[in-house]
Amino acid sequence: MNFMTRPHISLFVAVVAILTNTLGFSFSLAIVYTKPSNHQLESLSGRRLRTNLNARLRSSLDDTVYGGDSNEEEFSAYMHDDYRYGFMERLLQWAVDCGVEFAQGVEIVSDNSGDWGMELVQPKEGGTPLLTIPSQVILSSEVYAGSSLYGWMKQNVADPYWLPECLLGIRLLEELSKGLYSPWCVWLESLPTTFTTALYWDSFERSQVQRIAPKFLEQHLKQWQTFSTLVKELSRDSEDLISKDFRKWLRSQEDISSASKWAFSIVMTRSWRAPDGKEATIVPIGDMCNHDSLEANVRPCLREKGGSLQLILTKDTDCSEERPSGIFLSYGLSHHPARFLVNFGFCDVSAPLIEVHIDTYLAQKGLPPLSDLKFWPAFDPSHLVVSADGGVVAEDVWVVFLLQLLRKRDPAQIPRLQKAYDSDDDEELETLLEELFQDWELPIVVEMKDHFQMLLDTQYAPISFSGRDFASHPHLQMIANYNSFMRNVFQGAIRYLDLVAKKTSQTLAKDAIKN
Repeated sequence: MNFMTRPHISLFVAVVAILTNTLGFSFSLAIVYTKPSNHQLESLSGRRLRTNLNARLRSSLDDTVYGGDSNEEEFSAYMHDDYRYGFMERLLQWAVDCGVEFAQGVEIVSDNSGDWGMELVQPKEGGTPLLTIPSQVILSSEVYAGSSLYGWMKQNVADPYWLPECLLGIRLLEELSKGLYSPWCVWLESLPTTFTTALYWDSFERSQVQRIAPKFLEQHLKQWQTFSTLVKELSRDSEDLISKDFRKWLRSQEDISSASKWAFSIVMTRSWRAPDGKEATIVPIGDMCNHDSLEANVRPCLREKGGSLQLILTKDTDCSEERPSGIFLSYGLSHHPARFLVNFGFCDVSAPLIEVHIDTYLAQKGLPPLSDLKFWPAFDPSHLVVSADGGVVAEDVWVVFLLQLLRKRDPAQIPRLQKAYDSDDDEELETLLEELFQDWELPIVVEMKDHFQMLLDTQYAPISFSGRDFASHPHLQMIANYNSFMRNVFQGAIRYLDLVAKKTSQTLAKDAIKN
């Protein structure tokens, strides 16, 4: 993807430097738990379970993160070091027993909020497997392939793309119903029971996000409604789509919606699509790897022999116990930070590139979404972005705005562009774009600025809350931070365009004097 520095179509190599402390976020890791040796793990085998997952679910029915006395007590207990480490000790013991392999120097770490992640404290070369998870540990929607349940769900899921996630959610509930008899019981017990995602927002918080991230919020709630309805129908199943024990467990739940909400949230925040894109999977232990768009340094790799999954280090890393390096994945689609807000429950200030809402611009012009237009070339949505640091506008955005102006004011130029794109001659295309931008650059700048200002005045208009609002609505600060982050991005884009316009005007003035 190219970025354009007007007035010339030279490539701009964006050096993106997002400050991790922006908007009050920090990623300091205070408590370190090093992977125990096998000898250490053997000494943990008699440790008593500290809690029961079903009991934790029943104590977390409220729609707020810390709402109610029972949740406050649970959170206080959860933050107690012995309680938290008890879970982690059991989880690591289970992982080693299942054949999960950690590279030397990989450590499990916790931040002050209680979230777990991974760090590397020994130098490693790129290409080194840091974590290997055997295939039998991975939960997959594939387990239901060819079953009557699969056929029934395929007929009842409105959007077939999300069928694998719905199946995986049912798989989680089925394993949960087995209690201590599930091979994943220790991992299940370690999972969170409250979230900061859209399902856990109150009505006021959702009303704020309805304005700033409507598409993702609507999609998330539709997916939840579909899954919730499927689970309720399965609890009334009379066609033997599921086992008798599972059906009995579903019917025994006082509030099946709570268990469904938990399973849906686990799938949305922890599942990956298999490499072929057909199955949804959750990789226990691997699901502890946190997201960072800029610092992502591992990639998942499925081994052909045996089907185990590995997290592979993507670059040489020079680190030590005194200078640890975080281990991060990119969860993908980082140019859509609204997705992280709604589906994952955090504001991704590490996103280097941000979508410019081209479809919103086209809708204002009375045109259908970009995907429905017979455009050439086929624009990659991930290229229709601005840089979060500096507001530099990607080249494809300039081309889309150019096309719209040409359609209205000089349609005779469209066939010329069509021919240049079809020729696959990069030099010819660049020459033509250079010629067209000389004439249309300033009108495009005006059009872009109007679009970005419209976003600032409507979708990302300033949010003002009182201290009482923040106290009453626990997710409101995160939502306000997201809105501030997006405002900073588009204000930066306007400043960038002002610089482009100033430089172009100066160039035109000099050319006029020469002539």
